[in-house]
Amino acid sequence: MRGTGDCRIGYYTGVHNSPQSEGTINGSISFLLDAAEVVHQSVFPASYAEINGTEVRWNFPEITEIKPGTTLSTSAATSTFIPRESGVTIERRTNRTQFSDAGVQDAVFNITFDTIHPDGLWGRIEAANTSDVSASFIPGTVQTDLPLFGLNEGLHRIEYRINTTMIEAGNQYFISAAVAVEPTQPVMFAPSIGVWETINFTRTAAPEGTMVTVPHILLPDNVSNVSFSSATPCTWEMARNEHIISSITQRSDLVVPSPPSAAFTATPTSGAAGFTVRFNDTSTGEPTSWFWDLGDGTNSTDQHPVHTYTTPGTYSVRLTASNAVGSDTVTEQALIIVHIRGDFNGNGRVDIGDVAKVAWMAIGLMEPDPAANFKGDGEVDSADAARIAYYYVGKIPAL
Repeated sequence: MRGTGDCRIGYYTGVHNSPQSEGTINGSISFLLDAAEVVHQSVFPASYAEINGTEVRWNFPEITEIKPGTTLSTSAATSTFIPRESGVTIERRTNRTQFSDAGVQDAVFNITFDTIHPDGLWGRIEAANTSDVSASFIPGTVQTDLPLFGLNEGLHRIEYRINTTMIEAGNQYFISAAVAVEPTQPVMFAPSIGVWETINFTRTAAPEGTMVTVPHILLPDNVSNVSFSSATPCTWEMARNEHIISSITQRSDLVVPSPPSAAFTATPTSGAAGFTVRFNDTSTGEPTSWFWDLGDGTNSTDQHPVHTYTTPGTYSVRLTASNAVGSDTVTEQALIIVHIRGDFNGNGRVDIGDVAKVAWMAIGLMEPDPAANFKGDGEVDSADAARIAYYYVGKIPAL
């Protein structure tokens, strides 16, 4: 996806404790956001939030810590929309999308950066669990040709930070991962992806203390107050930036089950008695069981049966494909034609014409027919011609 559209405005606030820090931020940790048109259902994490009109205050438990190199954050969306143009084109490809049983999905995301914002690019791929499907990334399966500063693999989220100095506008890059999908009922599934373009980056410092309030010059429109407090005195450096987010949402639509539609192919469909036919099920609708009537009194429950026809005749084949919802049957009339061995004329008997044909094959006047290789050595020669001649005059009982 790419284009211009009305984007919902949301606010993400966080405190990052530098990896070089010698201490942990803890005790009475609290965030405050006062912003117009906050959607109460969007507040995260909701369990620690108190909402009073436009003001949201998060009071975290006393045991909460922000250790060196880690971040604690909160977020809230609003009902405000503004037009934004994305500089990123994203395409999602998968090897399969429909799941009735557990399986693996190979997800590939192609990303093209039409414009590059030097302030930062980062992204996230998510496979969220729902009531209909459990999905998780298989560890160690992430592959990409994106130049990255870092990559963080989790079971349900993959985060990556892109090195903007090495990205070329117009080039297509990819990132891929394998997803273990376990549906509770038939679903269409594909993971989501988002790419954040960071723009309008500004920074300022604040004096040491246990509380910091973001100055109005750093506040976005419609935001009246942002502050953070804890029991730990800190030296503060504040930064504000804006994100243009290009995303493809997770797909986990329910699939309404339906009976299969039965279909099959067969190869070959004619030959001398003793020839073997391979049947290939091509039914749609995810059948789970198969019943084949092969026409000569035999049947099979294999999905792709292989069967040898030993008696001359013409046989119809019927396949019934079934799943938990129902079944469907297809019949191919007179599909398999089994000739008498040695009957190359197709007139139902071995006669002098058939003897002549094998003789011609043996001396190269006719293209050899594999069915004329009565010896089974792969070549039609004078011995095969003699054999059919002996059979024709009654000197041997069978070819």
